[in-house]
Amino acid sequence: FFFFSSRRRHTRFLPVSWARRCVQETGKQAVDSKLNGLKEKKKEDEKRKIEEEKQRVEKENELRAKEEQRRKKLLEEQKVRVQEYKEKKEKEKVEKEEVEKQIKVKEEEDKKQEKAQFLKKQQNVLSEQMQKMNKKKEERDVKTVSYTHLTLPTIYSVQISVVAVSLKKK
Repeated sequence: FFFFSSRRRHTRFLPVSWARRCVQETGKQAVDSKLNGLKEKKKEDEKRKIEEEKQRVEKENELRAKEEQRRKKLLEEQKVRVQEYKEKKEKEKVEKEEVEKQIKVKEEEDKKQEKAQFLKKQQNVLSEQMQKMNKKKEERDVKTVSYTHLTLPTIYSVQISVVAVSLKKK
């Protein structure tokens, strides 16, 4: 059997000298401090990211809240406008009904006036007819007895006429 050994094999993982051990320790400390620095930086980065995320979320929440308030305000304004529109339409409807009532009242008054005028005309016509009838009755009761027409000559070429009528009752 061959048994091959090397010195290096026995010293590979062991510090051979104090200088080498110092370098290893310094390197280990440097690596440890670098790792610690990196870990701390990583923690700080994570904290910063978390803080940024929190700020972003807060901003988003503020924006959402503002947007929600704006929507509510717009909704309220829209409700107010709708209510005003309904009130306006209701007012117009009431005014239209009042105008229609006034028109009906005016038409009724006009009809009454027309009827009164018609009745007055009829009454006038009737009274005229009654007067004519009374005149005819009087004419029947009265007769002409004589009719005389006389023309007289004058110096100034003017004619003078005299008419005499006499009536007698039966």
